[in-house]
Amino acid sequence: MQSRNMANFELKYKLSKMWDETLRLHNTYCLEIEDSIQKLEILRKLEGTLKKLLCMVQQDRKFLFPETLSVLKQSIKELHQFNGDKAISAFEAINQYATNLLTKPWRKEFRTIKLHSGFYHLNIKTNLVNAEKLFEAMGYRHLSKDTMVLNGPLCPELVASVSRDAITACFELQIMQSIYVALYANGMTTSWLDIFCYRETHIGGISDAIVDLIRAYEKSSNQLREDNIGNCGYRDVPNPNNSFHSAPQIEPNKMMYQFPMPSNKKNVNTTKMYENSGRRYNANAYKDYTVYRNK
Repeated sequence: MQSRNMANFELKYKLSKMWDETLRLHNTYCLEIEDSIQKLEILRKLEGTLKKLLCMVQQDRKFLFPETLSVLKQSIKELHQFNGDKAISAFEAINQYATNLLTKPWRKEFRTIKLHSGFYHLNIKTNLVNAEKLFEAMGYRHLSKDTMVLNGPLCPELVASVSRDAITACFELQIMQSIYVALYANGMTTSWLDIFCYRETHIGGISDAIVDLIRAYEKSSNQLREDNIGNCGYRDVPNPNNSFHSAPQIEPNKMMYQFPMPSNKKNVNTTKMYENSGRRYNANAYKDYTVYRNK
């Protein structure tokens, strides 16, 4: 029991340090460095750290705002032809809105968003469901059906948190996309929702997801074959490439993915919220930032 408690403490401490590094890199990337080769290097480091974290924490710890996870989940579930690349571009656009506010808060045009504008409609509205929730998290309010405005003083903490969440959503989608391509390269056509549901209930990396989903697919195919034999005599099962949900949306590499054995994974706990500055923060993600801050 003592060794288990020590292992849990060491994991929490490691995660806390990684969260601190993520915040430092994000602030440097968004606020302190102009466009340059150095900025690209900071983004590369931020991507590496965040992607490690996304494979080490539960789904309810990945984002500071519950709105971010809600927008991502609704978009995958409700958009008829959800496209990962376009969703990534949409979250990048939201991050750009937030960055504009942080770096140029005096610019009045950044305080008004025209929801019917060509840029917003083509880059965000058509690729994400209820993306306005993230602008509300920054402090924007609806002036009319087609216009959102940010009145009063800017809260940099809230805007920076939305920026970080938007970048995190981009990297989470990239992880899901890697799983999608690898499964298709191994003869499976799955759906974004299948992969999201797996990531929602399991902790682990890309290789873990590929192995588990292929095993689940094979188990389902074997069960279908046994049912066909038992009920209708000896009859082959349908083409397994047609038995999953949606056709692939991206062209995979021709190389077969080499996947190792999965590690142990844990189920996801329920999410609690943290009240701060009038916003509902994700308590689990928030405490990862703060639990060892003073140690």
